[in-house]
Amino acid sequence: MLESIRRLHKDHIDFVILFRELNDAVECDDASILQACWTKFESRLSTHMAAEERYLLPGLESRHPVEAERLRGDHGRFRSLLAELGVRADLHLLRKTASDELLQLLESHAAWEDKTIYKWAEQELDADTHFSILRALSGT
Repeated sequence: MLESIRRLHKDHIDFVILFRELNDAVECDDASILQACWTKFESRLSTHMAAEERYLLPGLESRHPVEAERLRGDHGRFRSLLAELGVRADLHLLRKTASDELLQLLESHAAWEDKTIYKWAEQELDADTHFSILRALSGT
């Protein structure tokens, strides 16, 4: 597996871990920990989606438009949930039941990407694009 695809896949695993940390902070009712966990989770997920949209979506749209539309739709739903839950986190009103929908969507989306888009990307994208994905995910 190419390093860029390995990193995208690892992000999926990390999102679940970060999300569990977030839920622990919700249950502990510690506002400062909750805010720190939320900020880290939201930042990592936003960076991940931006990298996919910039480097995977253009080629995917021309070759697999149905998958491209699903990717775009899922990302839109994630952004809506992030905005809604972010406000709740800021107001210290975030509850585990409200965030469970996001976790379920993330897990389903990650499994789909791992089976479809990442396999395509590994085979079809050039080395420069793979390098650009790694740079985008590392924030450089």
